[in-house]
Amino acid sequence: MAIAVAGIMGSLFLWHPSPAEPPTPSSVGADVLADAVPDRTTATEGSPGAQAKPDLPKASDFIHPSSGKYLGVSLPNGAAGLSAYNKKTRTPANLSLEFVDFGERPPVGHMRDAYEQHALTVLNWQPMEASIASIVAGDQDAYISAFAADLAQTGLPVGVVFASEFNTDWQPWGTQATSAEQYVAAWRRIHNLATAAGATNVIWIWAPNVINPVRKTPLKPFWPGEKYVDWVGLAAYWTPNLQEDSWETLIVPTKKRIRTFTDLPIVITETGVMQGPRKIEWIRAMFEGLATDRDVLGMIYLHAGFAEGKRGEWKVTKNPEHLAAWRAGAKKIETVPVNK
Repeated sequence: MAIAVAGIMGSLFLWHPSPAEPPTPSSVGADVLADAVPDRTTATEGSPGAQAKPDLPKASDFIHPSSGKYLGVSLPNGAAGLSAYNKKTRTPANLSLEFVDFGERPPVGHMRDAYEQHALTVLNWQPMEASIASIVAGDQDAYISAFAADLAQTGLPVGVVFASEFNTDWQPWGTQATSAEQYVAAWRRIHNLATAAGATNVIWIWAPNVINPVRKTPLKPFWPGEKYVDWVGLAAYWTPNLQEDSWETLIVPTKKRIRTFTDLPIVITETGVMQGPRKIEWIRAMFEGLATDRDVLGMIYLHAGFAEGKRGEWKVTKNPEHLAAWRAGAKKIETVPVNK
């Protein structure tokens, strides 16, 4: 079950830098669309956007952590709300998800604020107005390169989810508007442009919706390949609909389908527990699943509700019993340290 994310955009605080002239398709060369595999261990001197930052960890340090899991949050005001959220829940988030529309620059200020609070930023990058076809055609190349150069200049590891829930028909880039071939071509083009811009600090996250409402839509045709992806994400919300009320029925069927073509780590990049009489039960089940499922590296909880224009109340801090269940569940999770 997906969230209508457009409402989040109005609450996103963005920093608009004045970066150096970004690489354009002509300046990065005709081979920009060749198979580009980023070197995550070094920043190449003189490459676009690359800056040596010896005090910062590499993206590779977080893709396959030696121990622990990710327990993240998406807040209406992004990293600005992390301190209050961490204090209230007593479970400091180590991932901070923010939604960014195509055409906007990355919230670099929030990325830095999140890192100072021991969290990596994950950006859900949404082509709300730009079509997938226009990306494939190269019409968005200059913007994509500038966006990637901004990310590269921070030196901070950052997750990027591009056009999530692509296997549904409720997103503008969904199956009603985009073929699997177009989606894969767009993904690879973005990846290669970003690599050419020096953005080797990106953790690339391919994130379908759970298959429950779209079981007839196959996932494998949309798979860009392991050269282009670091984590598999999932949008998975706990509701009384479509068997979305247990780990076994909400997460496992999609996980099994994904495991037929990749063994990359799975991070639930959007989740939430809908308000209702089973909310405490579902919070407990969600944490039990996360703690025991070795295939799932973490989750990001959408901490928003009716006040933020959502169709449901997902917050866990408004009701003392919900909050107590959250705190108890979170104690089961050993988290990956960030900026320790």
